[in-house]
Order: sequence, then C-alpha cells, then structure tokens
Amino acid sequence: MDGNDYLFILIAYIAAAAIMLLGMNQLGYLSAHTFLMALVSVIPVLITVSLASWVRNRLSGTLFRRLVLCFLLIMGLILMGRIFL
Repeated sequence: MDGNDYLFILIAYIAAAAIMLLGMNQLGYLSAHTFLMALVSVIPVLITVSLASWVRNRLSGTLFRRLVLCFLLIMGLILMGRIFL
C-alpha cells in the first residue's frame, strides 16, 4: 500500500463516520454533547494516522506490521484483563 491508499482509507473512514452521525441525528440519538465529543475525537485520530504514516515510512513493512500486531495484542489483553479482573 502506498500513501494514496492510506489517504483513501482515511477519507472513507471519515465519510462513514459522517454518515453514521447523520443517521444517529435522524433517529434522535445525537445530542449536542455527543456531536461535540465525536467532533473532538477526530483530532486524535488524525494525529495518530499522521504519526503512524511517519513511522511506517521509516521502518520496513514487516517490522511495522509486527509492531502494529503487537500493539493490538497488548490492547486486546488489557481489555480482557479489565473484563476478568
């Protein structure tokens, strides 16, 4: 995947989130507070995607994938620990 593929994925994610927000608003589930929280949460997502792209360009593809998988494994273990502990 090159940078354009990641940009496409980011745009598709933002479009899907916007459609979901519109649907939630139509169903009456979206309050002003919820909308503000959703809007503010976009900022860390954009920062994280930019940071991950920067790191990915400096590491080999294999190492980057391994790091991402390790991160996801650790996060999954933390979530499971919260459930069972």
